[in-house]
This record gives sequence, structure tokens and C-alpha cells, in this order.
Amino acid sequence: MMRRLPHIRHNSNNRNRGYFLLTLFGFGIIIFLVILQLFRWQVIYHDKLVSLADAQIKQKQEIFTKRGTIYSADGLVFASDSPSWNVILSLVADVDRDKFFSKENFLKFKEYM
Repeated sequence: MMRRLPHIRHNSNNRNRGYFLLTLFGFGIIIFLVILQLFRWQVIYHDKLVSLADAQIKQKQEIFTKRGTIYSADGLVFASDSPSWNVILSLVADVDRDKFFSKENFLKFKEYM
């Protein structure tokens, strides 16, 4: 029967430590390769990748559609797709104010209200 030498350890600690170092080295290689690839994308192929990204951008254009007119039950118009403008009228003088609120002007514009 062979005797083991006392100064050599024959337990599994050395084997586990070797596997740990091998795994650590493998992860180090993977991390290095990822960093290398990121460097290539960011520095070396930057111009090519920017031009590819710009080629994929589509121009945005608004298209106005006709919606139609919405009527209430009694036939009044709720909404329509006719063009409209915001008009501001400033009545400074009393003459302008009286002329604007006169009955004949009111009757002219009553159909538009």
C-alpha cells in the first residue's frame, strides 16, 4: 500500500480553486470581448452606423382628413371641418361700438352664428 506524503495535500480545495480561476479567466475574456466590440461600434464604425441610422428615418408629414359635419338631434351643427380663424376686434371709439352692435349688422351676421 502506498502512503501519502504529509507535505502534499490531496484534498479538493486545489481543484476547486483551479476551477474558480478558470471560470474567472473565462468571464474576463468575455467582458474584454464585449468592451472591444463596443469600442468598434462607437469609434471605428461610427460614421457608417450613423449613416445607416439616418437612412432609416422617415419624414413625418401631417395629412389633414375631412371629418364631416356633426349635427344635433334638432338639426343644429355641432362641429364641422370648415376652416376657421381667430379674429380679435377692438372697439375703441363709441361710434365703432354703436355701429358694430347695430340691428342691421346683427341681422347680417345672424345666419353665421
